[in-house]
Amino acid sequence: MLNQIVAYLQAAGLTVYDTEVPREPEYPYVLVEAPATRQRHRRTLGGDGWERVRLIVTTAAKDATGVRIVAPKAKRLLEAFGDGERVQVKYLNGQSTPVSLDSDQNRYVFFCVDFYHITTTNN
Repeated sequence: MLNQIVAYLQAAGLTVYDTEVPREPEYPYVLVEAPATRQRHRRTLGGDGWERVRLIVTTAAKDATGVRIVAPKAKRLLEAFGDGERVQVKYLNGQSTPVSLDSDQNRYVFFCVDFYHITTTNN
């Protein structure tokens, strides 16, 4: 599922990295991560089942304006990724971080982090 989401966002024209950002990234970018399996939930009932993955989406740019442009676009695209039946995308409102300055490793980039639940069903 993560590969499909990355490809979907890239097809929409975003620079997207899967789980890891290269040393010299192209800005602005979106980093898509699905943390370790402890964040995965599966349930099977009578042959039908579902899986929920927690998705972390970090948007980074060289200025706050870049983040404020790209992050909402990524959010709109991710919400449209779900079909409402087999794939459901839920934005976890209240768990996101606002646009902040990251001064680690002398990069001085702005970023924000959004969280989603992606639920897929096998029916």
